[in-house]
Amino acid sequence: MRVVFLVPSYPSSGNQVGGIFHKFQAEALRRLHVELEVIAPCPWVPPFLSRMTKKMGCYAACPRLELVNGIPVHRPRYFATPRQLAWGFPHLALSLALRGCTVNRPDLIHAHFAYPEGLVATRLAHRWGAPVVLSLHGSDVHTLPLANSWSRRRFCTAVSSVSEAIAVSEYLSDAAQQLCGRRPIVIPNGINLDRFAALPTQREARMCLALPMDIPVVLFVGSLVKAKGILDLLAALGAVQSQRSVCGVFVGAGPEANAIRSAPFAIMAGSVANDLIPVYMAAADLLVLPSHAEGLGIVLVEAGAAGLPVIGTRVGGMPELLAEDRGLLVSPRAPQELEAAILDTILNPLMAKARAGRLQRYVVEQHDVNMSARRLLAIYRQALGEGPAFN
Repeated sequence: MRVVFLVPSYPSSGNQVGGIFHKFQAEALRRLHVELEVIAPCPWVPPFLSRMTKKMGCYAACPRLELVNGIPVHRPRYFATPRQLAWGFPHLALSLALRGCTVNRPDLIHAHFAYPEGLVATRLAHRWGAPVVLSLHGSDVHTLPLANSWSRRRFCTAVSSVSEAIAVSEYLSDAAQQLCGRRPIVIPNGINLDRFAALPTQREARMCLALPMDIPVVLFVGSLVKAKGILDLLAALGAVQSQRSVCGVFVGAGPEANAIRSAPFAIMAGSVANDLIPVYMAAADLLVLPSHAEGLGIVLVEAGAAGLPVIGTRVGGMPELLAEDRGLLVSPRAPQELEAAILDTILNPLMAKARAGRLQRYVVEQHDVNMSARRLLAIYRQALGEGPAFN
């Protein structure tokens, strides 16, 4: 079976925090003998802009074609504009860019995110005569369709036009059904559990990362933007600091980096290689994801695999993941609740460890990337008319 993945492009394949699940999923499908190529359209960067910001420099330096663990990754350039998802025409720009993309004609297209990738995939389906499977991941459901009626129509067109639709959480599946009347199949994102099988001790990890040895470490991993609750977490950590010494470690990049640098109790780790994420988790006492909106919260899944206590907000798929006392949940935009949850985790380590153990068992049972790949393969066969309906 020959499959093309159509995914958003990230500035660097080897130094990104977001989107690693695409890579793990592709590698797991390849182990099931799926012949896979990835198309990750990349914004075109004028030469003078490539030197102005690190992000633009990374985009400019991205190779147009590279082999990542044996999987060809194509990055055709397209013309990007500000606020293009809500008000622009990125699906037309991407469609134009893909005309010059030389991939083998696939049996099936798997698009990740409804817009623009899903809508572009429906156009490619006519060109290649191949069915489309669409995965919904988060902001493409709970944010973009609510921007305006135009965005909602684009979302509904993409979801309604594909052969099979998938959501990574029950929450997203319910939301998609409410928006356009179609309920996607739920297949949670899988992770590579092997990355968390032989972690260093907390002391070894802290020595490796030059982190404080004698105070609790609260970890955040993700984009450093307001929507991820960065300012809420800083406020909560500041309140905790007045009662007990604590260190917040922030892994990622974004506009709130300066606020983190100015906090005396916080360490700005910046963007790090994905191979280092498990080491940071081994070094921490807990991980917090205080997002205002979230599809699933894959970093919580990874923390669960690492056996790390977690705190999340009651948004998106996080209540599903942390149900049955697998973690602590707080309201979004509620620093006082977050402060109390952080203190509870620090002051009651045995209870926190028990919650982490329940989450770890759940992650092993539900989020193994190899299991997710087998379920995806069944979806592919159904879309191609080669297998029974998926249950």
